[in-house]
Amino acid sequence: MKKVITVLAAIALFSNSTAFSQNKTTKQKSSYVNIAFVTENFSLPTTMTAKSDYGVAVSTGKTYFLHQEPIGDMLKFGIDATWIDLNYGKYSMDFEDFLGHNFDTNGDMLPDGVIDADASSVLHQLQVSMQVGLSFTVDPIDKLSIHGYFRYAPTYAAQYDAEDEIYGGYSTNFVTGGTVYYGRVGLGAEYRFGGGDLSYLGEQTLHTPTISPDFSAVRIHVSVKF
Repeated sequence: MKKVITVLAAIALFSNSTAFSQNKTTKQKSSYVNIAFVTENFSLPTTMTAKSDYGVAVSTGKTYFLHQEPIGDMLKFGIDATWIDLNYGKYSMDFEDFLGHNFDTNGDMLPDGVIDADASSVLHQLQVSMQVGLSFTVDPIDKLSIHGYFRYAPTYAAQYDAEDEIYGGYSTNFVTGGTVYYGRVGLGAEYRFGGGDLSYLGEQTLHTPTISPDFSAVRIHVSVKF
């Protein structure tokens, strides 16, 4: 009788373990939507560095796992593909930020240390990206999941200011970060960085034809898996 009970208990434990493993394998959600609060910076060599007043970002994509069975019953590697990443930042800047000198509202240069309080501008920056890169997912216990990644993010960046001046062009960016999920909902953080060449998209007069800014951003996001 004791042997029968021992065998039945072993079968029950094995069945529960197998069911739990299969549950993590077959029911793991791989698509995601992220909504982020963004603090970003951009800089021009030897000229300026600016920090955004605020920023927001929305992205969606999917993780393609490289193997079905988790390593050690908890670790899986994959490839992340983010189909669309929209990142917006708003900046409040004065003319000195733009050109490295103080100017008044008429565009006349002021002596060092003299600032015209009315000589200010608002800059809007939009970046549209896709992302692809390697990731890992760790499931230490039921419902808890940790997702980390490093991705390449080819980007089209555009800047528009209150003077109706528009710059746009290709930017090479990278994104690294992670998300902790409980069930389908997670909280995460990532660092985005890169740079590129933006061309003036209006009539060429006295404007700089091309600028080469560097970008960086910290993004805190809420994520939903489905």
